[in-house]
Order: sequence, then C-alpha cells, then structure tokens
Amino acid sequence: MIFKIYTNYDKIKPREFSGKYAGGLMLNSIKMKVGNIRKKEIRVTAMKCFLNKGFENTTMEDVIREVGMSVGGVYHHYSNTTEMLKDLMIDGNEYRNRIIDDYLDKYKFEDKYENMSNILVEKCLSDTENTKVYALLLQAKKYNSELEDLFQELKTETVEQLK
Repeated sequence: MIFKIYTNYDKIKPREFSGKYAGGLMLNSIKMKVGNIRKKEIRVTAMKCFLNKGFENTTMEDVIREVGMSVGGVYHHYSNTTEMLKDLMIDGNEYRNRIIDDYLDKYKFEDKYENMSNILVEKCLSDTENTKVYALLLQAKKYNSELEDLFQELKTETVEQLK
C-alpha cells in the first residue's frame, strides 16, 4: 500500500511511504510525521502573525484564520500563543546551535576566543525572522513568567553550548 502526504509548504515535496502494513507502526509513524508537519505549519504561520501584529496582539483566532486549519486541528497542537512562541524560540535556538557548530567545525584550528567573538558579533548583527521573534520574546517575558522561564533556559543552554 502506498500513502502520499501533501503539505502546504512550498519547500516540502509530496512523499510516498510504502510497506506491507496498512496500520500498526507504519501508520503511526506516518501520523507522527504529518502531525509534525502540521505543527511546523502552525508555528511558521504564528511567526508571521507575531511579526505583523506583535506577540501580545496576536490571538489564537488570528493564527487559526491564517493557517487555514480547523480550530480543533490547531488546538490539538497548541493551547495558546505562548506555547507557539516557546516552540519558535526552541527552533531558533537549535538553528543557531547548528550554525555555531558548523562555524566551529570550519574554524576549529583558529583561536577559540576569536571564534567566539566572531560568533557573538554575527549573532548581534543578524537580521533574520528568528532574531525578530527573539526580540518579541524579550519584550513579552516582562509580563509572562512562562516566557521568562524559557528565556532563562535558553540562556543557560547557550552558555553551556559555548563552554
């Protein structure tokens, strides 16, 4: 049996999954992949809403309307916009960590303090959507203890990564 999964992402092509099992582990695996794709689609849409309206002014209804999914489909993955922002920050941190690892692999024989300085300067001068969402986190954490806790976790993780 062949399953095809289609997404709204421009960059993701339809995938075919084949196997002798129509259910069981294979079907669960496909459902998990589809769920992860949907969750990513919600996060990408939430990021656009946050950047257009600001985090505090973005509602679940805004994200639901923009993503074009059912109310239940969105609430299955996220119960509020704070959870979306948290996942966006975790995504951004993972992305930044990959960049740091790639940089350090490329320049591993260079002076480590110069490398760290270059990484920090590059991060400060970066003008990406992730950087803009990070700025929203810095503003929102003043009024949201969950986001303050997330900020502290990300900060600790970053310091550990740089050791």
